[in-house]
Amino acid sequence: MVVLRVHHRPFGTFRPQSSHGVSPSSERRTPRASSLAPSAAPAPHPAPPSSSKPQPHRPRTDVQLGVPVDSLESTHYRSLLGSARVEVDSWRGKEYLKPRGYDCQRGVQLPSGIDVCCVTSGGRVHSRWKPENQDSFMLQAIPAVHDAALASRGAVVVGVFDGHGPRGGEVSRGARDSFAKSMLASATGGEGGPDPSAVGAGDPAAGALVQGLQLAATELNARGRDYSRSGSTAVVCMAEPGSVTAAWLGDSRAVLGLHSVRGVHRIQALTQDHKPEDPREMARIVRSGGRVVQVYHDAHNNPVGPFRVCFPNTTSPGLAVSRALGDTLASSIGVSATPDVGRAHFPAAVQALAGVPGDAVAPRGESGTGPGVAPPFPPPRHVLVVASDGLWQWIGDAAAVDIAAAAGSAEEAAAALLDVARLRWAMVYHGAHVDDITVAVAFLPAL
Repeated sequence: MVVLRVHHRPFGTFRPQSSHGVSPSSERRTPRASSLAPSAAPAPHPAPPSSSKPQPHRPRTDVQLGVPVDSLESTHYRSLLGSARVEVDSWRGKEYLKPRGYDCQRGVQLPSGIDVCCVTSGGRVHSRWKPENQDSFMLQAIPAVHDAALASRGAVVVGVFDGHGPRGGEVSRGARDSFAKSMLASATGGEGGPDPSAVGAGDPAAGALVQGLQLAATELNARGRDYSRSGSTAVVCMAEPGSVTAAWLGDSRAVLGLHSVRGVHRIQALTQDHKPEDPREMARIVRSGGRVVQVYHDAHNNPVGPFRVCFPNTTSPGLAVSRALGDTLASSIGVSATPDVGRAHFPAAVQALAGVPGDAVAPRGESGTGPGVAPPFPPPRHVLVVASDGLWQWIGDAAAVDIAAAAGSAEEAAAALLDVARLRWAMVYHGAHVDDITVAVAFLPAL
């Protein structure tokens, strides 16, 4: 039996420069390298289950670290884990040194049965808290837009924005605010709402998300601020009964674990990291006059580290993603602000269609089960994990879903994933460097 260790803490908006790694279109991703720190290889992911062939049992995963339990048997690993726990525990005695609004948490429960929580925690640099958490998130309940019959049951929009560069926090917060404004206009039918015939190929959910990100890009450019070397990745998801739609720029990621009759979750990646080394992305960058290179070299002069977007004959601007908001310098050599869209459909749960008149959104702590408390035996549910690369740097898609699914509520799941990520950062960098980490978890009712 694995015991889930959850720390409850206060939480505000966030982030340092992002980590970035290429991801194939399959359900599994390759590890990504940090743009602020050297790369360390995370634990390998198990292969996705197949519907046509029986699969061997997935190795047990330790919920604390998201790695196979067998890997924890070595004395070396136990020593690293013990040191990491001591390091993370020591941070709690330095909470008073954090800037105001550094950490933040918010959660809601919808009448449709959707339970969602977002949490963000600022990072560390040179063994101190960073001056600013450059990550930000948004969580907004709106009427369901994909199916008019479900509109009264509601949907939720979750967004994670991961800033980088000198003004990365300003960019991520500005993008979040513009996107939230567009979502509100979409929900109320006000000015600025999307035209599904013009955006999203007639899909209202995709149209709303894409236009929201387009508005964010437009309003950032209109500010007149120097964002030549500052920008933000973004991943936004609309979860409604029966479907999840995602739009994204960069390497913040959304992963869906679909509940199956066997009680395991089938992993479906809703996003694919926008990395410079991806052939499609590289072709666009080269056509625009840029180049894609690894700017660091080892002792034998072999190139190492993440691939970056650079001008010819220089390593500037050195951006490790191929799509982002802001980054006006990199945009002149092919870094794009055009989002991609992914979606998943599944049967809507019975309780999502039944509800009683007068149902309303229940903010965390105001539902009948109490603050963040779920029934002892939760019903079958799909698991959506949306996060910045502060999490994905070390935790793979399947491990993230496994850790979240083991929790009783979305609040517990988000806290558990945050704790795992912080432990992994502490194991590698001993508190000298920790990326900003933002995690959102949504539990979606399954039949």
